[in-house]
Amino acid sequence: MSNQTTGFKSLVKEHIESKNLTSEGFSKISALFENKQPVLEALSKEHATAKSELYGVNPDANTALASELSSTAADKTVLVGHGKRVKSLVAVMLALTGCALLAIVLNTSLGLNWQHSFVNAESQISGNGVTNNMANKIAEEVATNHIKMKPLEIQAAQLSLLRNYFTELDFTLVNSQQINSTSQMLGGRYCSILGLTAAQIRFNDNNQLVTLYQVQYDSARYGKLPNIDNGETPIQLVVRGVDIAIWVERGLLMATASSES
Repeated sequence: MSNQTTGFKSLVKEHIESKNLTSEGFSKISALFENKQPVLEALSKEHATAKSELYGVNPDANTALASELSSTAADKTVLVGHGKRVKSLVAVMLALTGCALLAIVLNTSLGLNWQHSFVNAESQISGNGVTNNMANKIAEEVATNHIKMKPLEIQAAQLSLLRNYFTELDFTLVNSQQINSTSQMLGGRYCSILGLTAAQIRFNDNNQLVTLYQVQYDSARYGKLPNIDNGETPIQLVVRGVDIAIWVERGLLMATASSES
């Protein structure tokens, strides 16, 4: 180390001499080299102090910071877990709500279908057992008209007289096989069957009032009904104590309602 210092001082001296430095100036520079150790120690100490301040060497502070970071991470984990549980709970509640709504819809639908299928609790089915919702609706309207027994618009004992009166019909009145030949015709009046203009013809059959309804048969409106021309049996129902029969004959929808006079 001493040899290196001596060599460096020689080089410095040669450089200074080349620059015409005085002997006094050279002596001052030499003194600096002789006292370099205290200077280096001071620089080393300042360097250590600056490093300590730069990195904030504080074991307690580092421990607190690490603890705070761990606590934050734990809180984050708890929040994530809580969020997942909330999502699961919401999904379960939505599923239960959907099931409840479905049950309500099904219950309402089934209830309406039940009421629609059975217009009247007293209705009974016989004959060939063929019936449908439309037949129930027809039977309900026919029974209502029969019970009201509104006054006749024309009194006649012959079908030809009735034909002359019912000029607003889109069909011609015909005799039906389902009316006893011994029944006495009393007359008739206009009515309707599910929105279509119909004729109501009234008979007295052994002291029993019978009303015969005739209307143009529209399968799209009334659905499939038994056709006695094809050997099928009329639908037999009892609605509000009134005996009802429904069938198709000669292209017309017909129905009878009968009760004791």
